[in-house]
Amino acid sequence: MAGIPMIVWPISAEQPLNAIHLTDNLDVAFELIEVRHGAGVGKIYRTGRVPVATVDAVKAEMRDVLERAYGGEGARKRANLLSLRKKLQAAWSENGVARRDVEAFLNDI
Repeated sequence: MAGIPMIVWPISAEQPLNAIHLTDNLDVAFELIEVRHGAGVGKIYRTGRVPVATVDAVKAEMRDVLERAYGGEGARKRANLLSLRKKLQAAWSENGVARRDVEAFLNDI
């Protein structure tokens, strides 16, 4: 985990849920909205936003996301990533909870 926020472009399957988790719950990524198409071009209920979904709207959103990524919002997301990295490293360390649980699972197989 390099500590660099992702810019996510969810298309289908589990990707939209992963994008929500990364952007809203963990606050470590930026989600592109204007790239939505088909059934995805509708009101986003968690934000109330409705994508315009034009090429110009995508260009404007990309500029906005990059500007935010280099500003205070990006700094906050980078700090959140560093915190998350420490938690993951602890979980997978020699006595970490993730390692312990996976080893217990493998021992039960």
